[in-house]
Amino acid sequence: QFGVEMEKPEVVCHYSAQNNQCIGKRCPFSKVNH
Repeated sequence: QFGVEMEKPEVVCHYSAQNNQCIGKRCPFSKVNH
């Protein structure tokens, strides 16, 4: 179960690169938080 949960944040982070205004705030690795 943890494997699936850990894979989701990675996808969100990569996707936030194009949609950082929507998902960037949820991703700690997003450019918005940096």
